[in-house]
Amino acid sequence: MKRSLLSPAVLPSLPMTGCAVWTRPGTTEAAFRRDLADCEYEATLATANMVPGPAQTSNKSEVTEQCMRKKGYYHKQPRGVGNGLH
Repeated sequence: MKRSLLSPAVLPSLPMTGCAVWTRPGTTEAAFRRDLADCEYEATLATANMVPGPAQTSNKSEVTEQCMRKKGYYHKQPRGVGNGLH
C-alpha cells in the first residue's frame, strides 16, 4: 500500500481503521501523533480491567475512536478505496 500524505492534515491510522485515514484541517503530523497517542493511552486505561481478547480490543478501538472525534478528527476514505480501484 502506498503511503503518501496529501497534506499534513490527512494522516494514516492504519492499525485502528484499516484503510481509512484520520483528518483534521490545520493539524500537523506531530500534533496528530500526540493526539493519537493520548487517545490510545486513554483507551488502554479504560480497558485495563477487561479480560484480554476480542471484546477488549473492540472496546479499546471504540474508546480511541470517540476520543479522536472529540478532538475534532474525522475519517476520510483514501482515493481508490470503496470504488473498485486498488
